[in-house]
Formats: sequence, structure tokens, C-alpha cells
Amino acid sequence: MLGPTGTTNPTPEEIMELVRQVRASGDSSRARAIGAEANKAGADRAESDKKEVADFFDTYQNNTGGYAGFFPDHDSTVMGIMSEVGCQPGPTDIIVVPADVGMGLSSGANPAVALMTEDKVALFRKIAVTNYGPGKVEDGEPNPDYQALVARFTIGTIVIAKSLMSQEFKLKGTIWHECGHKLRGIKEEAGLVFVSEISAMRDAFGKEAAYEWALKLGRTADYHRTYGLAKDPGRKELLLLLQEICPEHVFYDEFRKQYEDIMGEPLKLSDDLGQRLRKEKEERDAARRPVEVGTVLTGTLPELCAQVPEQDVAGALGVIRPAGAKLGDTVTFAGKKWVVRGLGSRAGKTLYTLECTVTELPTTVVKKEEVWEKTVGPAKSYGLAEAGPWSYTRYIDAMNDSRVVEAVIAKVLEMYPQMSRETLYPLVRDEVTRTVKQ
Repeated sequence: MLGPTGTTNPTPEEIMELVRQVRASGDSSRARAIGAEANKAGADRAESDKKEVADFFDTYQNNTGGYAGFFPDHDSTVMGIMSEVGCQPGPTDIIVVPADVGMGLSSGANPAVALMTEDKVALFRKIAVTNYGPGKVEDGEPNPDYQALVARFTIGTIVIAKSLMSQEFKLKGTIWHECGHKLRGIKEEAGLVFVSEISAMRDAFGKEAAYEWALKLGRTADYHRTYGLAKDPGRKELLLLLQEICPEHVFYDEFRKQYEDIMGEPLKLSDDLGQRLRKEKEERDAARRPVEVGTVLTGTLPELCAQVPEQDVAGALGVIRPAGAKLGDTVTFAGKKWVVRGLGSRAGKTLYTLECTVTELPTTVVKKEEVWEKTVGPAKSYGLAEAGPWSYTRYIDAMNDSRVVEAVIAKVLEMYPQMSRETLYPLVRDEVTRTVKQ
């Protein structure tokens, strides 16, 4: 707990706790600043979509009493999957639709969505009578009751792409994620939603399968860092669930920063992993060498990064640009220019041979709104101070964290009015930068 108002100065631990609270609240997100405009645009689209649906029924002779959907058997299947996790479905709770119904809803992109806003409801009702109106679904119900079908799309309806029906593991994980929204009553992609989803996968398929789903097939570590581990309620619960299902070295590699941020303490390692990490660091440090013109490196991208000074591959500098370079192309990497001398593959990853041709690239540092942008060749990175550190690869992340800084300062000044903003700013900024979720 923070100390009593005005009695002393805040400790680093108190500032860190406020940083966690502000990040978890989501109140600092830049998206909120444009939320009113987005809501108005969504409302306008919804009115247009509603009119299109009304125009359809003005001219269409509805098959009243027909099936209120596209695929009766598939609807029955997915309702059964919902009930497996205690999410008892009704007719408006879930519906299987043709494989691609707009908004990227397909097995290869976003195979399911829960309709949590009125504009989404209006959109899918429109799609049902336009993209998949009478005679447009060859393998589905030949003559649906479109009035009843449209009525099934409402707030909370889960929409599933038909192309997912042949993939039981992915189908269940996808549906159980959407059930997490419904059971928890949470619209946002918060931690508890993912806890519901991953717990159900663990209970149904086992811990190893849950790990495969959570980090390889259904989600990625970066996805969890961006969503569930960044938004309460449930950040801590999700973190501990991931620790339970992940191999120790994977959890350390992917979520150590989040653990220390959320739990407020260092992640304790087993003796075996601790010894292995120390040995690997010694080997990496021994392998790092300054780069000169004529230096030749071979390896996958992580292996290349391990061969050069660590500061040279911080943030966006540790990426080869442009992506998809061919043999003989000139690329930038580690703040230098290289020629691609060889291309291959290893374990599904691109294997590069690069020869350095230029060691000094033009560098500029400019202020963009509330943050600083550093450009080295084509690579851009961002920081909260002119001198760095350049901890952000995305402008929006730096902007969001600049707002975290201001929100934390405001809270500290409420509790410690004797302090000045000028004194607080570097303290809070450095703490926010130090805890960036990579």
C-alpha cells in the first residue's frame, strides 16, 4: 500500500505498483482518445447496415417456419461444445456461418467472433442477407427463415466459420475462448477470459496440449503479452496458469518481465535452469564481436543477434530489413549495411550469411508528439527521452507509455503534494521504461 498523503517521498516500489495499476486499467491507451470518433463512425455504419437489412425484407418473401440458420447439424455440434464448459447455449448464443463472411472471419485469420457491440450485430445481420442471401450458400440450408436467422445475431452471439468444423482441437479452443467472454461477462480481451479458455483446454486435453494451444497453435506468447497479461481482471491468474503449463525455460524466456511486473518479485529459477542460463550467457558474451567492414556472419536471426554487441540489436535494430531479401540484396541489420551472401533454412527458420559493407548508417533523433523517434537507416525505434533508451519498436506503444507516465505522476502528486512534477518525471519515466513488456 502507498504511504499516507504528504508524509514522505514515494519509494521505487510504490511507483512500480502505480505503474502496474495504470497499465492494468487500460486508461492510458491512446485508443481511448479517439474512442468517441470511432463510436460515432460505428453508429453511422450500423444505421446503414440496418437500412440494408430492412430493404431486403421489403422485397423478399420470407420462408417463415424454415430453419433459422445455414447449417443445422453444425449448430447442434457447437452448442454441445459450449455446454461442455457450463456455458448453456440458446438459439442466439452461437451460429455457424459460411467460411468467409467478411471482417476477416475465416479459418486462416479470425475463425470466430463474439458480437459484443451493436454495430457488429448490425454488420453480421446485413452479411447474412447479402453475402449469404437466398441461393448463395450451396452446401447449406436451401431456404432458411431469414427473419428468424437475422434475429439470432444479437449482443453476445458467437459466430463460428464453417471452415473450422473439421478441426476439433482448434474448434473447441476457439469456442471456449468466446465462452470465457460470456461466462465472465467481460467484453475486453482480459486475463480471466484466457484463463477460462486455457483451463478448459487443459482439463479436456491435458497440460501439454494446453501448452501447445496457448503458445503455438491457438495463441502466441506475444499475443498473451499484448492482451491477457496486459489487462485485468485476471492478469495474475493467467500468468500463474501459463507458468503451470509451460516448460520452465519457455516461461522464463517469454514471460519473465511480465512475472516481475505483475508479481513484484524476481522469478525464481530451478538450479538446473539457472546454471544453464549462466552458461549460455557466458557463451553468448564470448561469441559477441564488434563488426567491421568485411565481417561475415552466418545464422538464423536470433543467432545473428547473439554474434554482435547487444546494444547494436536493441529494439528495431535487431531486425533484418527489408523482409524477404534475396541473394545479393543489400539489407540493414544491427545499425549497419550488409550484403546477403547466402540463404538457406534451419528448423523452418531462414538461415542467412551476411557480409558487412557499411558500419555507420545515418542516424536521426526527432520528437514526435510526446515521444522520441530514432531512425538508423530504415529501422525506427522509440523512447520516452531524447537520449533513449530505445525500448519500443512501435510508436503507439511509446505513446501509450508516455500516458502511463503522466497518469502515474498525477496519482503520486495527489498523495505526495510536496513533490514537483520536474522531480517526479525522470523517476517515473525510467521506471516505466524499465518495465516495458517486450
